This record gives sequence, C-alpha cells and structure tokens, in this order.
Amino acid sequence: FNQDKLKRKVIEKTHGEYWSSIIQILIDLSNLIE
Repeated sequence: FNQDKLKRKVIEKTHGEYWSSIIQILIDLSNLIE
C-alpha cells in the first residue's frame, strides 16, 4: 500500500493551493495600489 505516494500528493496539493492563494492576494494588492 503506497501511503507515502498519497501523502506526497496531499502535500503537493495543499502546497499548490497555498501558493495560488498568496499569488491571488498579491494580485489583489497590486490592483488596490493602481
């Protein structure tokens, strides 16, 4: 049973969501500044 693969997938997914939310915040901030 490859639980490690599953764990890695979950980590990658949350990591990706974390970064996309940060990018979204940066875009919102730059829109406010303009």
